[in-house]
Amino acid sequence: MAIQAVQNALYLTLKPGPKLTLIALAEHANEEGICWPSQKLISIRASISTRKVRDHLRLLESGDWLITYVGRGPKFVNLYRLNLDQMDIQAKRVKEQIEQDKNKRKIDLADPVFATPDLSDITADFENTPSDESDNYSGPTGPIETSTNLHKKTKRERSLELSEVTKFQKLVTVSTEAKQSAMERLRLWAEFKSSDEAFNSHQQPSLQTALTDACSIISQTDLILELRNWDFLNETRRNSWISRISKSYQQC
Repeated sequence: MAIQAVQNALYLTLKPGPKLTLIALAEHANEEGICWPSQKLISIRASISTRKVRDHLRLLESGDWLITYVGRGPKFVNLYRLNLDQMDIQAKRVKEQIEQDKNKRKIDLADPVFATPDLSDITADFENTPSDESDNYSGPTGPIETSTNLHKKTKRERSLELSEVTKFQKLVTVSTEAKQSAMERLRLWAEFKSSDEAFNSHQQPSLQTALTDACSIISQTDLILELRNWDFLNETRRNSWISRISKSYQQC
């Protein structure tokens, strides 16, 4: 499998159907972009019908994403050569755009709005400040003996705390590239469900798997923030997805 080809395919701005088809091809391609998976296998990997696979292959070929050699593969199956150069160029452009958008959202600490106010001109009013001697009240005295009502954590509570720490450590150690891939995979399935009438109940488990994978390595806050950038969702569907993501985190 050409790992770089799969990663590049995830960043391409293609429609969900053709994109899933291209990813399935990239999974079986060698370093030169050559592969020969059957249309049946592609349909299983992409969770789309065989008829749709044929339509998507024609669209990909017309967009110069691949070349099809009919009957040139083993046992006379079709042979495909992916345009790895074009995939790499387009993926880099998308990554650069993502990076630019991130930089725009960063806070410029040099901006006067975020500057610390200058308090050097403010003088203290010592005349109206009561002296320390005027306050003879020592304050309440704490209990001498340790209270027997203090809550002691159970083994279950300590175990839950440790599990939360473990989850946090996993989130920290996961690479940025893995998070972006999981985010893009979930976005792809969400867009596919919203825009393609061919989406059916048999593809629901694949969408749920993508959501579970994303929840396991991406924080809930980051995922919901990314959700607001999904321009293919209207307000009702966006709220539905926010609710769905929240439930998924509760189940993790």
